Amino acid sequence: MIVETLTLGNIEITKDQLIWFEQGLPGFEHLRSFALIHLEGSLPVKQLQSVEEPAISFLVVDPFGFYPDYEWDLPESIQFELKIHEASALNVFSIITIPSDVAETTINLMAPIIVNFSEQLGKQIILQTSRYQARHLLFAGTKDQA
Repeated sequence: MIVETLTLGNIEITKDQLIWFEQGLPGFEHLRSFALIHLEGSLPVKQLQSVEEPAISFLVVDPFGFYPDYEWDLPESIQFELKIHEASALNVFSIITIPSDVAETTINLMAPIIVNFSEQLGKQIILQTSRYQARHLLFAGTKDQA
C-alpha cells in the first residue's frame, strides 16, 4: 500500500504497519488510520503517519528508553478495548517535539500512545496524574525539566 506523506513523500507500507485508532487521537478525532514508519538514523524515532491526511504525522519514541522509571496503570477498560490479554501485546509510544535546538527536544509523558500490534489497535490516553507533563525534556540530563 502506498501512503502519501508530507515529509517523506509517497512511501510503501505493509499491512503490519497499520494501526486503527477507534476514537482517533486527541485533537484529530476524525483521523483513525495511521501507519508506524521506521525512520533511518541513530535515534530510535518512528513516524506515526495518518493514512488519511498526508500533512498529519507525529514523531514517536519508546518512552522507557529515555525514562526507565516511567510507570502508570493501564485501566482494564482500555486493555479490553485494545484486546490486550498479556503484557507482551502492549507497546507504548510517546510523541516528541523537536525544536531548532535539538537539546530542547521534549517528550509527552502525560499522554502515552498504547498499541496492540497483533490486533492493529491503538489509543492515546491522558494520564490523570500530576507526576507527568506534556513537555519533559527528552534528554533529561542536558537541562532542567520544562
